[in-house]
Amino acid sequence: RIAIPVLLEAMLTLVTYVGALFEIVVGAAFVFNPEALHNGYKPAPGMESYAFELFGIACVFWGLLTACKATDKAILAFNVLWNAIWAAYLYLIFSGIAWRPQVAIEDGSFAFVPLIAHGVFAVNSLLAFLMAPSNKVKTS
Repeated sequence: RIAIPVLLEAMLTLVTYVGALFEIVVGAAFVFNPEALHNGYKPAPGMESYAFELFGIACVFWGLLTACKATDKAILAFNVLWNAIWAAYLYLIFSGIAWRPQVAIEDGSFAFVPLIAHGVFAVNSLLAFLMAPSNKVKTS
């Protein structure tokens, strides 16, 4: 018989892997097909496309790091922050609230799916963080 905490920890780890895969796929889309993520908006050639690509690369690497260290307490703590900040930011975009004039977007409906995804991953990461053993090295 499997104890409930062990099963819960396994489920949380599985969802952490799903979140990592989400980051990798979204990162690739930011590099190769950003319009698929933004209601058809295509970044202009030059600095705007460059910025999209940089963010895509960062997402891919965060996804890879998360996948490689899915049960590491420190990574889970950063994953809570990463997802909570993204959920809050995407909520503002979806709601039409610009935190500064440069990011005023008329139609933020594209933010709905990633808002939900980052919200789920934030809660999952928090629970996984709370259940993860400490990373402290034992000295004897």
